[in-house]
Amino acid sequence: MSVFRSKTPFGHFFWVNKDFITSGKIIHYLILRQVGSPKKNEMWFSIGGTPVQFGKKEFALITGLNCGPRPNDETMEKHAQSTKLKKRIFKNVPTNQKITLKDIETRLASDDWDNDDDQFRLALVYFVEGILIAQEWKNPIRDNYLSMVEDLDFFLSYPWGTECFKHTIASLKRDVKKKARERKEKFAPFNHKETWTLYGFPHVLQVSNNAQTSFSSIFSFMVFSVFHILKNIF
Repeated sequence: MSVFRSKTPFGHFFWVNKDFITSGKIIHYLILRQVGSPKKNEMWFSIGGTPVQFGKKEFALITGLNCGPRPNDETMEKHAQSTKLKKRIFKNVPTNQKITLKDIETRLASDDWDNDDDQFRLALVYFVEGILIAQEWKNPIRDNYLSMVEDLDFFLSYPWGTECFKHTIASLKRDVKKKARERKEKFAPFNHKETWTLYGFPHVLQVSNNAQTSFSSIFSFMVFSVFHILKNIF
């Protein structure tokens, strides 16, 4: 784990309070108290009559992630085309077959590694997809992440806070009531409750705030499954 703490921009995530438990009720409470926002990438909530703002600035303060601008399109295209790492790591997987988080978990736990750097690269993608983007285990990961991590310096300097915030805010601003009704109707024969999935990093909404219009910059959270696997590997 020392390599993640000292060599990546995610090291501070490993020092957080292990007793923290994600509360869907708290996040649900806040989502249902959204009020109108003039900006697309910003949310406002009315908590006890007090307006509370949540935007990229608050997200950066809470997570400590790089929320700077993304590289230009030419640079992104240059780092998003390679399939070399995928071919090296998943030798028996067809090039056109998508890789899931479960596939990565299984591969990381194996002993068949030609070099430690590739294992480290795959672990970085696993962390980004499993915690920052919070993909479901069965869903395919983004191939461009496997391409980007070929260049470790580029991957580690990439503004993952901006990427994570994009997915988080898009997920939080969905019509959750409509989504819940659709899922209930779909699974009505199974007596399914109204539920929906949030992607990105909605854990930030659990942070208590003392100020009137912004979240506190102190946070704690733990996604135990991902950390446990990385701990066993490194």
